[in-house]
Amino acid sequence: MNLTTPVRRVTIFCRDVEASLRCYRDLLGFTVIEDKRIRGPAIGRMVGLAACTMRILHLRSGESPDGLIGLYAIEDGRPAELPRPDSSSIHLGQCVIVVETQRLADVEPKVRALGYPVVSELKSYVKTEPSAYMPVGTYSELIFLDPDGVAVNVVQYVPPAASP
Repeated sequence: MNLTTPVRRVTIFCRDVEASLRCYRDLLGFTVIEDKRIRGPAIGRMVGLAACTMRILHLRSGESPDGLIGLYAIEDGRPAELPRPDSSSIHLGQCVIVVETQRLADVEPKVRALGYPVVSELKSYVKTEPSAYMPVGTYSELIFLDPDGVAVNVVQYVPPAASP
C-alpha cells in the first residue's frame, strides 16, 4: 500500500534564482506557473532563520501536476551553503533530476554554449532486454550541473523501429 503520491515537486534553494530560471525555463523549456513571495518568521524557521522573505517559483513541463521544479530564493538572510560538487563524476548520495526530451541534439550544444559543467558526456546505448519501466530501444543521455550544482540528466529514447 502506497502511503504517498508520485513526486510532486523537487525544490532547489537557489543561490541565484535568475540563473536557475535561465537553466530550467530558457534552456529546458519549463514554464513558470507560479511566482510569489512569502514573508515572516514561519517561513524563516523553515530554513533556519528568525524570519525571511522567500521568492517561490514553481515550473512545470507540459500539463502534469507532478514533477514540478521549485526554485526558492531567500531574499533577506542567508542560510549556510553546501559546497558545490565537482563535475568529474556522480557522487554517492547526490540527487539527480531526470527529464526526457526528443530534442537532445538541440539541448546538448546549448548546455555547452551556456557553460554548464558536464558530469557525463553524451552517451548512447541500446537496451535489448525490456523491463516494465524501460522498453527496448536506444537511449541517449547527458548529465550536467545546474547553477546550484544540482545534477540534471537529460534522456532521449528512440524505439527500435525508429533507431538508426
